[in-house]
Amino acid sequence: MSLVDTFHRAHLERQLRIKSAALRHLEAKQSLPKVVVKAAPKPVAPVFRVWPRKVRSKYRIDKSYERAWCITLLDFEPSKEVAMDHGRVEEIQRAVCEHYGISLPEMISKNRIVRLSLPRHVAVYLALKLTKKSYPDLGRRFGGRDHSTQIHAVKRVKRLIDTDEEVCASVEMLTEHLGGDIA
Repeated sequence: MSLVDTFHRAHLERQLRIKSAALRHLEAKQSLPKVVVKAAPKPVAPVFRVWPRKVRSKYRIDKSYERAWCITLLDFEPSKEVAMDHGRVEEIQRAVCEHYGISLPEMISKNRIVRLSLPRHVAVYLALKLTKKSYPDLGRRFGGRDHSTQIHAVKRVKRLIDTDEEVCASVEMLTEHLGGDIA
């Protein structure tokens, strides 16, 4: 048996152990609904993105099943804040679009003109500071961009906050409007 086959077999055994532990946990808990795993017509990504890629693409994972999996094997309880974080980026994008007078498709577009790039950079900066999203996740939410583009956007806004009073006032006002606190 080759090394690759050994790793593949170990991986499959680990997946079976994870699945059976999650099932045992669900059966023990009466508050959680029963596990439902259905074949999905299209791949559906789970909320917390902790499932192996094969499982994610083949099955639609029930949220309670995934929650039990997180509790049992990762020793953490997914909070409501993490689940609500999903809509928070869209809320930030809409607030920034409204403030700068542009539309959401314009903000997410590939266009690089300053009229669109500055609001996009401010939105990325606020999304990073007010949510727990990573640079790659923000890149996906802002038009499928690379994580390095998001790093540049945050650095640029930090520089502009120090040098440009108008940008500083806009960021402070948007932060206050969104109910956040940027330290």
